Amino acid sequence: MLLSLVMIVRDEEEQLPGCLASAQEAVDEIIIVDTGSSDRSVAIAEGFGAHVLCAQWNNDFAAARNVGLSAAKGRWVLVMDADERFEGDPQRLRRLLAKTTAVGMEVPIRNEIGDGRIDLHSTLRVFRRLPGVRFERRLHEQVLPSLLAVAKGRRIVTAPFSLRHLGYAPDVVERKRKRQRNLELARAEVAANPLDPFAAFNLGVEYTAAGDPEAGILQFRRSREITGHPQPWQSRLYKVEAQNLYRLERFEEALQVISKGLPSFPDYTDLYFLRGITMDAAGDSDGAEAALRHCLRLGPAKSPPYDGVDPLFGGAAAAAALGHLLCRQARYDEALVLLRSATLDAPTFMPAVQALVDCILVAGGGIDELLAERPPDPLAVGAALFRAARYDLALQAFAIAEEQHPDLPADHYLAKAVAFLRLGDTQGAALAVAAAGSEAAESARAYVLDLVGFAEGKIGRSGLKERYAPTHPIWRDIPDDVDAVRA
Repeated sequence: MLLSLVMIVRDEEEQLPGCLASAQEAVDEIIIVDTGSSDRSVAIAEGFGAHVLCAQWNNDFAAARNVGLSAAKGRWVLVMDADERFEGDPQRLRRLLAKTTAVGMEVPIRNEIGDGRIDLHSTLRVFRRLPGVRFERRLHEQVLPSLLAVAKGRRIVTAPFSLRHLGYAPDVVERKRKRQRNLELARAEVAANPLDPFAAFNLGVEYTAAGDPEAGILQFRRSREITGHPQPWQSRLYKVEAQNLYRLERFEEALQVISKGLPSFPDYTDLYFLRGITMDAAGDSDGAEAALRHCLRLGPAKSPPYDGVDPLFGGAAAAAALGHLLCRQARYDEALVLLRSATLDAPTFMPAVQALVDCILVAGGGIDELLAERPPDPLAVGAALFRAARYDLALQAFAIAEEQHPDLPADHYLAKAVAFLRLGDTQGAALAVAAAGSEAAESARAYVLDLVGFAEGKIGRSGLKERYAPTHPIWRDIPDDVDAVRA
């Protein structure tokens, strides 16, 4: 038997069919370790012919992986998660596995992070099933250390396929539960291995994901302090530490971290991009321009060897940031070339669309210029105009979008209603709310209806105070000088 697919699963009935369907032609057997599903995951796995093992979850991903590894019979093992999809030629993989002398394969993983953006990294997901090869670590489990110990001197090569990672489920409660679980596991791993730089790095990542960048920075610094020779995964460490410092507006510290990372990762485009936007924020426009132009010369970083690669940092994001900088310097012709190129390369990347729209407006352009020369989707242009408070132009763009897209979501019409209200057109707003129909989210529709009711004089501030907290965004659209009239 050539290749075994080994997975751990819990309550993945939505994701599991797509995962198994994508990989079934590449593998000879499927081993599923179920850690307590209450949905149809087990039945779905069995429907694909999987051998299902039930194991109690003990807060240890490596232990669960090893249960499946012990049951595998293939000469090679492929490891996947339910929210991943195999992308490539299954037969090409099998031919390569049958003849290669390598001991493992790093698989490029495309992590979808929303708005058409991806994060690239590579990790060992295909390896020979050899005696003594086991997974280690409670969280972000690794098989590479034991594999290298058993097969000294054997090569690790890049796999001829990739995995598309769909990310966490959209449900907020479930996402928060997983984040808290991961944070607890990362803390336990650091407590058990206090001198392990990778454990400290993972804890920093979990603190960052949990919304505590300060704690994340402390762990990243610990990781760097206890590391000997820089390792490939640390490209992401320098990047995320610099991003945290940037978000906290600690620009000088961010630039210091970037300067420390670049000697080890000299063509890692993501660090140059962060240098560019950080220099811009710190007031060094010349340095920022040089760094961003260097990003465009480098292009997207490669993964492998680098971890945590955002391809847009070597393309549309760098062009958009540079175009925005040049626009502020009134270098409009140069800026617009860059910004139109960015929106053409990444039409769903809203920062580029927003920068293009803002630059055209500053340069004195109107709707014709906004929608000329291979523009982004007029719906995106309308959204950017809305954010720029040009509601008149936004409504024109929205009208064009409606001609091109007859089935726009209800939320589009609610946004359109708010634009009408901010122009003082109550009747237009009421018609837009009606067009949203009952498909709109109940809370969002009620919010806009209350704004319309206030504009029509059907509800006063006192009535709104009973429904909305003082911090609710509705008060941004309620004038302060009408208390006496509509109290």
